[in-house]
Amino acid sequence: MDPRLKTLFDFYHRQWWTYKQRWSYFKWMYPLLNALALLLVATGMIVGPIIHNSILVAVLAAAGTFVKGWNEFKQYRHKLRMSAFAYTMYAKALNELRQSL
Repeated sequence: MDPRLKTLFDFYHRQWWTYKQRWSYFKWMYPLLNALALLLVATGMIVGPIIHNSILVAVLAAAGTFVKGWNEFKQYRHKLRMSAFAYTMYAKALNELRQSL
């Protein structure tokens, strides 16, 4: 067995594992922040007319907008796609290396 192939396999395996962890994190973070933003805005729209408190509606809408803006600023959607792409490409490379070993 060629030690260079073993070193390359170890490197690709580490990269595969790292991108798999990143993908898992972004897979949960993106929808969680979207759901939180939607929940805050919807709560403001439902609770505001019942309580007749315009400040509460404004605060909840601002918080929901901030969370949605933070989600877009951090570009979790793009990072999710790129991590999934890298994760699958490293998996394919690992399969090729396994066959050559």
